[in-house]
Amino acid sequence: MKQAAAAAEMLAATGFQLVVLDAGLPPLRGRIPDAGWVRLARTAEAHGTALFVSSPYALTGTTSEAMIVMGRPVAQWIGGGAEPRILAGFETIVRLEKHRHKKSGERVRVSFRMTEAVPPERRGVSAGDATKPVNPSSVPVTPPSAPAPRHSALDTPAETKADVA
Repeated sequence: MKQAAAAAEMLAATGFQLVVLDAGLPPLRGRIPDAGWVRLARTAEAHGTALFVSSPYALTGTTSEAMIVMGRPVAQWIGGGAEPRILAGFETIVRLEKHRHKKSGERVRVSFRMTEAVPPERRGVSAGDATKPVNPSSVPVTPPSAPAPRHSALDTPAETKADVA
């Protein structure tokens, strides 16, 4: 963990605009003292770097600007019946857990679409136009044939917390 934080600090100091530190799954090995998180946050701020720390629980203490929680993603598939199914994207709900300057609890639904995986004929374009940009919302998506029970995405144990410095 200390090596990952040192690498993130080095990347932030060299001018990368976004640095992501993925702490992995529990149990996390090694602990970074609070002074290390403060130094990392100050380095990121001084160089205009957005630092994103992904972990299963809060790690950075009071040094983070915000903490968001991402719920379990719900896959969206193309195809049905006898056709092979293709992953078209996924949706999840992201909740603001804490923020220094905003009220916590705000939620937003985030959708990711993978239009490159969609054959041109399913997009409603000819094969010659396949390289042109596509409006992701125009891609037809078929839900799974047997829908999973509807639960709140944020009530599941598979939540990922992220600290933003």
